[in-house]
Amino acid sequence: ETNRMSINATVDKRALYEIYFPAFKAAVQEGKTEAIMCAYNKLNGSYCSENKFLLTDVLKTEWKFDGFVMSDWGAVHSTENAAAEGLDLEMPGGEFFTAEKLLPLVKNGKIQETVIDDKIRRMLRVMFRMKFFESHFNKPEPNAPAQRLTALDVARSGIVLLKNEKNILPINPAHYKSVAVIGPNADVLRTGGGGSSQVVPMQSESPLDGVRRIFGKNTKIHFALGARLGGDVPSIEQRCFFLPNDSAGKNGIEAEYFNNIALTGKPTVVRIDSAINFYWNDESPAEGIEKDNFSVRWKTKLKPETTGLYELTTATDDGVRLFINGKILIDDWSD
Repeated sequence: ETNRMSINATVDKRALYEIYFPAFKAAVQEGKTEAIMCAYNKLNGSYCSENKFLLTDVLKTEWKFDGFVMSDWGAVHSTENAAAEGLDLEMPGGEFFTAEKLLPLVKNGKIQETVIDDKIRRMLRVMFRMKFFESHFNKPEPNAPAQRLTALDVARSGIVLLKNEKNILPINPAHYKSVAVIGPNADVLRTGGGGSSQVVPMQSESPLDGVRRIFGKNTKIHFALGARLGGDVPSIEQRCFFLPNDSAGKNGIEAEYFNNIALTGKPTVVRIDSAINFYWNDESPAEGIEKDNFSVRWKTKLKPETTGLYELTTATDDGVRLFINGKILIDDWSD
């Protein structure tokens, strides 16, 4: 990842064919991959998005790949070279593959019209294979039982068990009165990494919560953070937030959403949020709220599960202030 937008990976052909290509070749020829994304970096002097050897000579000619090639987000650096050397689709939008830039190249003969036809044909071919144009096409139900079973099977297949001494696994909850769960990943919902690998599931459960649920109230569950991961500060779980003026002790955070950046006037949206851990990206945080001109005030009673010394930190895009008992502890109110 270091310098991924500019680094040049120098690899000879034998290493490429014997070490790096086989997995991709299998994905294309055996897995019937329909789309390929090229990388940010250069390979042997040429950006992957305009690398004729990779995209045209190997992928489309040798391996007979008939799907389409897209760029990684912002990985295109030219119009003529990228179009001529095998890239079919620029993502996420059009900076180089636009009518204003491509059409003159076609008219003056630098890019053949057949090259453009091939790109369109490849994308349409995949769309027809995926049945996008059929009248009865519907997106699959994202939380269907069959899909959940498939996801569970994939997750189980990815687990590596080093040793199962005395056949302790699978654990029978009825046989244990006390269980220790240790580690920085246990009490955090790690459903994805950064960028495109960040996925928000429809239902999620941390490993610690799963252990608590399976073992029930008859087993005492002990949790210890162990070694904290570098730079890792988990979000506060919703079970630690309580409505500030609710005598019944209900969990939640009072939230007021304003259509301005100064928390002024009457809030447009008032609701109860379960936790402060959002990924709005470039979208609106709530119906009726402008996507790039808003502010939010959250009020809650924070009650940790154990007494101790706590470090509070914030991570935001744009300004944030944190008050506890009316005292400002974090003041980062800036763009």
